Amino acid sequence: MKILLINTGGTIACRATSMGLQPQLTAEELLEFLPKTTSICQIDALNLMSLESSDIAPRHWLNMVLAVESQYEAYDGFILCHGSDTMAYTAAALSYLIADSPKPIVLTGAQRPMEQPGSDGRKNLWDAIAYCTHPKACRVRLVFGGKVIAGTRAKKLYTHSDEAFCSVNFPLIATVHQGDVSIITEEEPPKHRCRFTHEMDPNVALLKLIPNSKEAEQLNGLIKHFHGIVLEGYGLGNLPLGNENAFLQTLNKATAHGVVLVGTSQAMMEGTHMERYAVGNLAKGCGILESYDMTAEAAVTKLMWLLGQSRNIESIIPYFYTTVDHDISLT
Repeated sequence: MKILLINTGGTIACRATSMGLQPQLTAEELLEFLPKTTSICQIDALNLMSLESSDIAPRHWLNMVLAVESQYEAYDGFILCHGSDTMAYTAAALSYLIADSPKPIVLTGAQRPMEQPGSDGRKNLWDAIAYCTHPKACRVRLVFGGKVIAGTRAKKLYTHSDEAFCSVNFPLIATVHQGDVSIITEEEPPKHRCRFTHEMDPNVALLKLIPNSKEAEQLNGLIKHFHGIVLEGYGLGNLPLGNENAFLQTLNKATAHGVVLVGTSQAMMEGTHMERYAVGNLAKGCGILESYDMTAEAAVTKLMWLLGQSRNIESIIPYFYTTVDHDISLT
């Protein structure tokens, strides 16, 4: 079995400098910490970029897609070393940009640099290799802290702990312990040929609402600059009416300008249900799409992906509510 290790930087590849940690290790140097991999599979190395994940942008996701696509026929699986801070966004984005892959595309990284004694990077990379070589491995997955998570369901919970990520509103795909992979969610293998997409609209904003009576002004400031806006409301996705319904009026203004609005919740678990309260119903009447049990990361990147294909909201709606790799199950 042949695996391609793609290095993008992140903590796993960091070295200490006078300015703090900076990604400097190459993919080849990362593999030197796992000398026994040749007994499991052949691993080749590709150094795509060397960035802190806080600097990762949609254009970098598209570069990752091109890297995988250009080598897709030559390898049985792919592992991307990536910083943990924005890994959930990248995992979700790649789940849409590389759809129905029968080959595994695994993201992993570390909370502590690979060179640091006791780094979790060695275990995470070993676990990624173990899952990548499993016969049931497929699609885009995040492997971290012994967990295998669907790319559309990952969220970073902890800033220091080894088990940094959780799977939101969906079971784990698998666990990995001492190289043994235990499948938890049995899946049908992809029925379609792997589909690569090369367009994404970066003009999507995420607005987290707070109780300040300035929601209308904040949203109004975004309308002229963005094609899509994800609104993080409260509880079941509730949005404020605003003084004299100013926020509702601004929602209508946004949709009239062709801005696609998506409502999600600041509560992480169990999803939205905007129709339960009058404020949610009024907001949905303005044309807001509801994210239900999607993560904010998935809602943002799915909207970027769909807007990259079309700016027509009527054509976007059915695809937004179409499940892609477990991303949405409550509609």
